[in-house]
Amino acid sequence: MLSNSDAMTRTDEIQRLDGEPSGQEPILPEGAIWKFGNEPDANGIYRLAYSSNGKLLATRNRKNVISIFDVRARKLLCEIDGHDNNWVETIDFSPDSRFFVTAAGPGEKVKIWQAQTGKLEAEIKTDGYAAYFNRNGSSIQVLAETHVETYSWPGVQLTAQRKWKNGADVRAGMSRDGRIVVTYQTINRQIQRTQVIDLETKSKIQLDGPTEIPKSVAISPNRIWIAVAYHRDEKIQLWDLRDPHQKKYVLAKHDETVQSLCFSADSRFLVSSGWDEKVIVWDILTRQPIAQFMGHTEHVNATAFSPLDMTFASGASGTSDTSTIVWDLKQSLPQPETVKAALDYDQVWNSLGAQSLPDSLLATTQFMAGGNEFLDLLEERVGQMLDAKTSGSTDESIKLLDHPEWEVREKATLQLVAMRGQMDTELRLALDAASSPEIKARLSRILREKFTKPETNLVDLRRWSRIVFALERLNTPRTQKILQDIATASVDLDISLDAKEAFERNQRRNQLQ
Repeated sequence: MLSNSDAMTRTDEIQRLDGEPSGQEPILPEGAIWKFGNEPDANGIYRLAYSSNGKLLATRNRKNVISIFDVRARKLLCEIDGHDNNWVETIDFSPDSRFFVTAAGPGEKVKIWQAQTGKLEAEIKTDGYAAYFNRNGSSIQVLAETHVETYSWPGVQLTAQRKWKNGADVRAGMSRDGRIVVTYQTINRQIQRTQVIDLETKSKIQLDGPTEIPKSVAISPNRIWIAVAYHRDEKIQLWDLRDPHQKKYVLAKHDETVQSLCFSADSRFLVSSGWDEKVIVWDILTRQPIAQFMGHTEHVNATAFSPLDMTFASGASGTSDTSTIVWDLKQSLPQPETVKAALDYDQVWNSLGAQSLPDSLLATTQFMAGGNEFLDLLEERVGQMLDAKTSGSTDESIKLLDHPEWEVREKATLQLVAMRGQMDTELRLALDAASSPEIKARLSRILREKFTKPETNLVDLRRWSRIVFALERLNTPRTQKILQDIATASVDLDISLDAKEAFERNQRRNQLQ
């Protein structure tokens, strides 16, 4: 391991843009707010990760050295070379941003480090191909050879195992909560279809992708979207797991192989990068590119979104460019101060659900610029939704799954099975929140039942998603209250969860100010 003092002496060198004299301001590409690196012997960046508070950025180069940077202070904190046998595949920070965990596959322990100093804090004796802290920092999920393993934190004691491997399955990716594993199969050297396995419900979904090895897999934080880039393919395959027909969307804007995919914390944007030196940000609701960022001169192999703002990082690898660039997506979106508020609220309301990306983004900005008048009208609509919604019977049925009498538990289970098609998302949220083993087991059984999902109203989905996005960006006490009301009032529980998480992100932002 490199010492902290050695790392700090190289900070000024690493901060300079390649070819710029010391002390001279670097020339940044359009949309960039910081560029650093370009060390001739590093041979590039292959992994990137932000801390939970967005203040730290981790990079992993071809030498397998992990560097931790203070993004705000623009300085290097420490460097670590603690894995010898394999490349570090995942880096993930704890929710309090004090630690980060690394996983490097077979023959390597999963290791937990102090974020500020790089000191080794703990080790897990398992071959972990991916490792992530859970949402509250009480455990670490590890994608091991045959199981997803859960370890307590601190203490790193094995507390649970869930088998994902079946026959010839090969791991391709895992959701941060360890619930979803993406696999593919090779039989007689032939690549079979990619598969999504839900370890809670034991359900499996076959994805109609190319018969190639998945190169990069991204699972949105809300577990709704799966994006896959396949070996030597310049296209991105995207699936909405709410769609009963598993329709595949193809995102085609890169000219060469896509190397990296990453969702934003709100699951609203996807950033992709590839051998064509491009970094592209996609709007997931419309599957259209928002902006293309050009600043690298070699293959761009790594990307990462900051969790609490609209910045993201990309890392290049090659002989002439080994730099990391931090970009600001806000510069590519219409800003409220530059857009006049629309006079007609109903017109904005209709445009918020548009499939056209320019129309919906402009309507979002017009809504933000509409001030108290638009918020008054929105509060009226949300109030009507609150009055109309009644969900007590569902809550009671879920509680009865833990009743002392078996007959009562079984009757409630059958009632929820009958209602499966109308409340799939609600049952999944209840499974996430359940603490009772009996409720978890019965909800898992219910969610394994086959059913026909009701068609999603895509216009309403886009509209309310844009509204939540606008309220989150406004971030005032009033808009925070509206987000709480939407979380309670929406009949679409994906929107309820979206509003709840937007409210929580704003709480964290406000605490950091």
